[in-house]
Amino acid sequence: MESSTGIAFLGFTEKDRQHLLEAYVCIRSSIPSIMDEFYRSLDVIGEGPQNYGVEPEDLAALQAAHWRHLFDGRFDRDYENAARRIAIRHYEIGLPQDLYAMSYMKVLVLFHEAIWKAPGIERAHARVLTEAVTKAIAIDMVHAISPYSGDLV
Repeated sequence: MESSTGIAFLGFTEKDRQHLLEAYVCIRSSIPSIMDEFYRSLDVIGEGPQNYGVEPEDLAALQAAHWRHLFDGRFDRDYENAARRIAIRHYEIGLPQDLYAMSYMKVLVLFHEAIWKAPGIERAHARVLTEAVTKAIAIDMVHAISPYSGDLV
């Protein structure tokens, strides 16, 4: 599925893109601790990145770059190609599809928590920010699962 299809289906608008940029400002400084919590959660179930030949520390810059790109809200060809490269890499290292999908949900929850805890954010505004983040994560997941369905192009 192309990003444009997901954008249309989810009703991702320019206003959502603005909210996504704003959400990034709220969580940017929390991304390292969010990723630490994420990797701790994987370790709890015995599925840390070390099982797949990588160290969490080695992923920090890659994760930060990916999430920065996602929060930019420009789901263009460059974004799609980068997202697919990441997805193919996860597929190549043998990351199970169910764990990949659950990982997205874990990160989504952690992003939501960071937004809700951000100083000075009113509930109604936090809701629209988290809605934009949820839509963006859903669009990203389409690319993340594509190798698992044989769609590597």
